[in-house]
Amino acid sequence: MNSFFCRLFLLSVSFGISSGVIASDLIVDFRRPSMKYRPQPLYFWNDSVVADTVAKQMTSFCFHDGYGGFAVVGYGSRLKPEYLSDAYFKLYGKTLAKARELGLSMSLYDEFGFPSGSAGATNADTIPRFKQRYPQMTLKRLEKIEESVTGPGVLYRRIPEGTIMAVVGMDTVTHVRYDLAPNVYANRLKWHMPSGHFKLFFFYLVPDEEPIVDYLDPAAVNCFIDMTHQAYYNRFKGYFGSVIKRSFFDEPTLYRAKGRMWTPAFNDKFVKKYGFSPATLYPALWYDIGPETQAARNYLFGFRSELYATGYTKGVNDWSVAHGIRATGHQDQEEVVNPVGVSGDLMKCFKYLSIPGIDKIGGNRPAEKFYKLISSAAYNWDKPYVMAETFGAMGNLSIDSMYAIAMDQY
Repeated sequence: MNSFFCRLFLLSVSFGISSGVIASDLIVDFRRPSMKYRPQPLYFWNDSVVADTVAKQMTSFCFHDGYGGFAVVGYGSRLKPEYLSDAYFKLYGKTLAKARELGLSMSLYDEFGFPSGSAGATNADTIPRFKQRYPQMTLKRLEKIEESVTGPGVLYRRIPEGTIMAVVGMDTVTHVRYDLAPNVYANRLKWHMPSGHFKLFFFYLVPDEEPIVDYLDPAAVNCFIDMTHQAYYNRFKGYFGSVIKRSFFDEPTLYRAKGRMWTPAFNDKFVKKYGFSPATLYPALWYDIGPETQAARNYLFGFRSELYATGYTKGVNDWSVAHGIRATGHQDQEEVVNPVGVSGDLMKCFKYLSIPGIDKIGGNRPAEKFYKLISSAAYNWDKPYVMAETFGAMGNLSIDSMYAIAMDQY
């Protein structure tokens, strides 16, 4: 391997001090922390990787740098051996064996490049492995066709291609809305319009261009898990819980699909939760629909946040717990003040994550404002560990700066 790049993530644990602990022991532990308390880098494999070089670097990580473990991150277009190939898993197995020998722990990074969910399409070798295997399970985008019509009269229109989520007629003066789905037969709408001026809306889903898993769909997430996480477990079951202690996801987010990420089961699950159809609420995503506008948006965006939290985050966490490890990771741009279009609701996401985490990289990202959200999530949901990914893309930091940043995070 010609080069590697490390980005640290720090795991912090809350613990109480019993009356039997001697202060001098704590001082010794602080100066020479056990592997359990040491920081762990994201270890980028970004070139031709060979086992002997990895073993030498791991030894240096342990004894020279003082790391307690790491997570292997495949990155860039030149990685050899190919991601998820037999040769790749053979190399990964040798890495696990060396980690066990050195007493290091590892986190199972769930992607090649990032964001999590494509198995190599982005920041990697551009091969959309997930989409190739599961073409129906990728991101869906909510689209809208609209036109102005005037009644009374009988209106005929063809239904656009895609998965229809709602067909709505809205009076532009009174904002009265009509669910026109019952008026659709054989992909054609027939509507006996009353008097008035109307907006006719078709809301439908199309596959998004990004070949990433549908984060809102647990079935799709399970397909991705089977392709990635489960592939490691099938080969390295004996390392789970001992050497492999955590899984790690990186930068899933809701802002993809042009900010209109949606999923086919949205309406059915909405009805199951709330007892009524959301169809006539859809115009509120684009327009003022009168006094119900804020409530409609709260219903739709709030439920999407629930699907996001219980989709990817909960799916990965449930699998991890069932296989003897904890899950951690972080969203992209989690410091955005209004999270509706980014993470939906970080606190809700952390409810379903064993180790709440945040990304503090780059020089001026204001992630510090969100440390309190992480610690509050730990208290709210009884999480003993929290995680901060840090020090990456921040230049050559002085020890004083690194110490100050770490202390802020702790």
